[in-house]
Amino acid sequence: MRPQEVTNREGFGTTLEKAVLEGLGGALLRDWKQEGLVMTITMPLEKLVE
Repeated sequence: MRPQEVTNREGFGTTLEKAVLEGLGGALLRDWKQEGLVMTITMPLEKLVE
């Protein structure tokens, strides 16, 4: 499957990821590279230690 096909599709997992991260004040970045997918998750540190 080509990266464009994967990134344009949003299924249940993507919806769940967005809801959880938005609830924690975070974000998810997907970067499709020739070698594969690189995912970067950011969120405020205080949300991880509550």
